[in-house]
Amino acid sequence: MAVVPPPWPLTGTADGWRHFRIDPVVAGDDRGALESELWVRYPAAVLRESAGGRLAAETRAFGAALFELDVARQLCVIREDEDPDYTFQRVIARATGPVAELYGMEDGDLSWGSEAVPGGTRYRAATSGTVLREATIDERTGLPIEAATGDTRISWTITELESEAPPPAPAVAGWRKEGYRRFADAAHLGIRAADLPAAALRNVVRFQSTSLPNAIDIVVWGEGDRQVRLAIGAPAPASAVAAGLAASVSVAGRPASVVAPDHSLVAAARAAVAGLPRGAAPEVAEESADEWDERMNELVRGTGAGD
Repeated sequence: MAVVPPPWPLTGTADGWRHFRIDPVVAGDDRGALESELWVRYPAAVLRESAGGRLAAETRAFGAALFELDVARQLCVIREDEDPDYTFQRVIARATGPVAELYGMEDGDLSWGSEAVPGGTRYRAATSGTVLREATIDERTGLPIEAATGDTRISWTITELESEAPPPAPAVAGWRKEGYRRFADAAHLGIRAADLPAAALRNVVRFQSTSLPNAIDIVVWGEGDRQVRLAIGAPAPASAVAAGLAASVSVAGRPASVVAPDHSLVAAARAAVAGLPRGAAPEVAEESADEWDERMNELVRGTGAGD
């Protein structure tokens, strides 16, 4: 009989914040797991992880933006223009560890079995190929209360606390930052899918970092293991050029590179890039490093609002 997968938890919380303390215990690990607090007001979610009473990390989803803050390393990773369901699920996945594999399974997946147990439902993997072997899902919250992988057993104590908005995010001015902005297509770069060999556009992302002087626009196309990566604003890796698996090109006057798994794909990509319209002005202007850094600071500051 087909197993009905558990839905991603806490998606019915749009009317107000719910606040949980999540205390995991890893069997046989005397070091102690991170202490976690979770705030959810779908599709917004905030996870704060602490060790010994000191904040170690935060993951924040607010609409189409996801913020991953490593406090110890002072590193902030920002993902913009994502699906709000995706950003919410990434926070829940961080909170639930290997059980995220269970939430993500497809309807009717016969590799899992399930049974009702006091307080929830237990799921067991019926075949190999999954990291998660077993998990018990709490019927009140949809969060896990027990789980086992091949060599680890985890239990969680979940306590619902008084409803309140999450605290403000740490100030990230002066932190190292990495940003990924997703686009539905490459039109803002003057590139259409029809301009590319095979016309199978896979991914379009703008990467920016406080450690780089300029943004890098990445366009990926192709099928399976025959995908080509065009990086506008980044030089071709010297080792890949020497092996014939990369080449330097130019897009609208910007230096760029193509990387592919074989010589023929590199040649086809160079020809496609050479045939792109000349001088196409980007529709999404590239920010200066300082402008981008300040905008990221403002985005993070805006994620602690409780209204």
